[in-house]
Amino acid sequence: MSNEQKLGPGRPATGQALTSTERAAKRDKELIASGGRVLRNVRLIPEAAAALEALAALHPSERSAIETALIEWHKISVVSHDK
Repeated sequence: MSNEQKLGPGRPATGQALTSTERAAKRDKELIASGGRVLRNVRLIPEAAAALEALAALHPSERSAIETALIEWHKISVVSHDK
């Protein structure tokens, strides 16, 4: 081998990688800046947990099920009363 240094597999280190905590904080900050919200430690009564489980079966994730349910409920109850 000549003066070339053999590189390992993967991307070369740039020294600019974020930790998982930093990445999550960045995503949260961007979401909030766009008008979104972060809900943490939401506790559900058994009836609500069962409803979420049924809804989640129809969606790719629980988050998607919750977002869809909130948006659709808003369309039905709030928007229809604003006429």
